Amino acid sequence: MTKTTILAAAPLLALALSIPAHAADSYGTVAPATSTAGRVIDVTPTTRYVNVANGETVTIRLGGDTFTWTVATRSNVDAVPLARVAPEGSPATSAVVYVGQSASYHNS
Repeated sequence: MTKTTILAAAPLLALALSIPAHAADSYGTVAPATSTAGRVIDVTPTTRYVNVANGETVTIRLGGDTFTWTVATRSNVDAVPLARVAPEGSPATSAVVYVGQSASYHNS
């Protein structure tokens, strides 16, 4: 490899390293299978949206797949495409997850 080739590839490498390993990291984490979720949400091909609260842990049944997700979004994020948080290889869906504020963060 020549110095020119390395310099030409540097911007692409920098871009690749700046992309998160999985987009769900920006919206929370896929919880271990042993995690206890507060509720189970069934998503079918006709599901258009689901509602969750920030900080909530939910189990989502999507087709034959099931995953548990702990929602952790920034305060300015109120909607996330479900496909962005579903594990790789999950069935395709166009459902949107609407994220509401957690009751534990409301001022009294």
